[in-house]
Amino acid sequence: MSSIIPSTNSVSSLTYLSSSRASLRSTRIALDPHLHSQRARLSEALETIFHITPTIHGRSLLFSINNVALPIPTHPKEPAPPLHLPPTELPPNIHVDEDSVATALGYAAMVVQHLAGYMGKHLPYPIISSQSKSLVKDPISVLHGPTRL
Repeated sequence: MSSIIPSTNSVSSLTYLSSSRASLRSTRIALDPHLHSQRARLSEALETIFHITPTIHGRSLLFSINNVALPIPTHPKEPAPPLHLPPTELPPNIHVDEDSVATALGYAAMVVQHLAGYMGKHLPYPIISSQSKSLVKDPISVLHGPTRL
């Protein structure tokens, strides 16, 4: 059994890697203010494109994205948004049906997808934006091949 003794070449490689790492760290720190301002600018552009506004009507607080009502549950244990709310619960000229829910959720999917990219964040559940047919993939729980229960 031989002992592992670092050669002169590996010691110089480690020194080079250590100095390169320090150089990269200082470059990243110097770029942080520029990245922050660029991300803020991109977020403001998204806010302009996908205008999200709160609307208080009656006893409900609704939000709309590009003047399309975002769905809200009417009961805390409700798993899905209601497709039809009483007209008294909605502001004038706003209606909630399958098409408007799909449109609003498609807009929301696009906002989340773009924000994640701008912020450099990986989404654990990838979003596929396809207007009103957008979806969130769940690659973790997909079963492949034969299974026995």
